Amino acid sequence: MTQATLNGEVVFSGVGLHTGEEVTVRLKPSEPNKGITFIRVDLPESPVIPVSSEYVIATERGTTIGRGEVAIHTVEHLLAALSGLEIDNVIIEFDGPEVPTLDGSALPIVEEIKKVGIRKFNIPQKTFRVREPVWLEDGDKEIIVLPSADFRISYTINFPGTGIGSQFLTLTLTPEVFEKEIAPARTFCSLDEVEALRNAGLIKGGSLENSIVFD
Repeated sequence: MTQATLNGEVVFSGVGLHTGEEVTVRLKPSEPNKGITFIRVDLPESPVIPVSSEYVIATERGTTIGRGEVAIHTVEHLLAALSGLEIDNVIIEFDGPEVPTLDGSALPIVEEIKKVGIRKFNIPQKTFRVREPVWLEDGDKEIIVLPSADFRISYTINFPGTGIGSQFLTLTLTPEVFEKEIAPARTFCSLDEVEALRNAGLIKGGSLENSIVFD
């Protein structure tokens, strides 16, 4: 696979799920080997945060990427859209601290990206090759990574005593499969979690327009 960026700028605005702040995000084309870069244009000197696992500073009810005193919250749907469409070089400007939640899924971002198109470079993607099994466990959660010629995902969730129950999904990920099967997946929580989340200072921008609440 080759590296890619955007054919043009993508702009979207909305309310952050946890901060409740109105934020505008601007995605701009970038050059090969530059990766994904976040810029807080609302702050003095427009601080830059490279998008890398080493800059992940929080994962409570969302992923936060930060550097020093500067952070961007709830980045997972935006980064999923870029990864799912195999875009690896883009400059992203924010005028606030959180990615807008939109309808609670990555699909609106995917649709906006497809409007401007994707530009491919004749330069190979930087990729990791899994050469042996990797296994991690944290309480009742676990992940196993196995060598494969494809990017294949098998995922199980279990919410006993709820309408969700136990569900299983397996697929080989491509941009087309991502857009159809993954991008529409929306933020959700249980009804009995709502008060605790609000008391923790979270979901200030949450509503039934951008989240699914199950009983």
